[in-house]
Amino acid sequence: MKYDSLLTEVKNRLPSAQNILIALPTTAGVDEFAAGLALFLSLQEAGKNASIATDGIVRVGHSNLFGVGQIQNKLPDTIGGNLIVTLGGVVSQDASGKSIVPALEELNWHPQGTDLELVFKVAKGQKFEPTHITPRYQGDGFDLIVTIGTSALDALGTIYQGNQEAFIQAFIINLDKNSNNSQYASLNIIDPAAVSLSEMVALILPDLGLPYSADTATNVVNGIYAATNNLQGNVGADTFESIALALRAGAQKPVVNVSADTQTATPQPTATTLEQVFSLQGGALGGFNQSAQTPATPIDQLQSTPATNQPTPTKDSPTESSTPDTQPQPSPEEVPAGEEAVTPEADWLTPKIYKSSQVG
Repeated sequence: MKYDSLLTEVKNRLPSAQNILIALPTTAGVDEFAAGLALFLSLQEAGKNASIATDGIVRVGHSNLFGVGQIQNKLPDTIGGNLIVTLGGVVSQDASGKSIVPALEELNWHPQGTDLELVFKVAKGQKFEPTHITPRYQGDGFDLIVTIGTSALDALGTIYQGNQEAFIQAFIINLDKNSNNSQYASLNIIDPAAVSLSEMVALILPDLGLPYSADTATNVVNGIYAATNNLQGNVGADTFESIALALRAGAQKPVVNVSADTQTATPQPTATTLEQVFSLQGGALGGFNQSAQTPATPIDQLQSTPATNQPTPTKDSPTESSTPDTQPQPSPEEVPAGEEAVTPEADWLTPKIYKSSQVG
């Protein structure tokens, strides 16, 4: 595939390599963690003593990645190597500043059945009393160290600064997409065209003949989605090829959450008629919007239309009750041409009682 020509030396070293470290920078994010864990799981499945470490912070947002609980914050012990027993509080300085053990003349060892005894021969008049005894394995060191998304070794923090000898002895593979990478490693695979580190790991695994389980593939897909904003970034053929490989391996696609910022609010209708007001408020019209059935009459048309076929009340025509609300009168400028505007008498609206003697 894409990086096959760069991996010749790794292919030669990988079969005999046992202790392999994957180191992530202190600023590692979802893509770095996903890529590192994908490679870590694949190496473990291949029977390697693989470890993954970072001086950075593993956050709650990384908890959906498989193997995240195995990330360490210090350089892990390796298989094999020397056993070192540390005896505390027995060393002092002589007049020249040289470190000495004044109470100890010599150290011997001999077998005692199935046990091994260490004999510390103490000088006369001296006491040899260690404050503590701590055993540890020095280890054979790492055969391979893979750094992911690390532009310089100092970006690894204490993982590198406290263990520089381990990095000097190991064959380092530097996997990054940052064009400003300082290319510090034995093998530098720097691809600025890659949109994610997980994509790079996805294409490297088949070239190295490493296992590609569903958990490994799921980490790859999560890393790609995180680095490309759910495939909205500058994705290309390599990205979709990586996802296709992962899905064929049984990857689970991440759940895409739409943020509130991207949601569009549905505009609410504006009530412009009486029927719409009742409809929106659940009023007397029972929620049914009659304006959809009958067009609303504009207010200015209601005001400019003269009253027709309306009897004009007079003294001679009895009326039980009448109000201005039910019988609006036209203003003088609204009187049709050819008719005279009539001003009603002051008591026109007052109820009246007519007797028979007044009629006729």
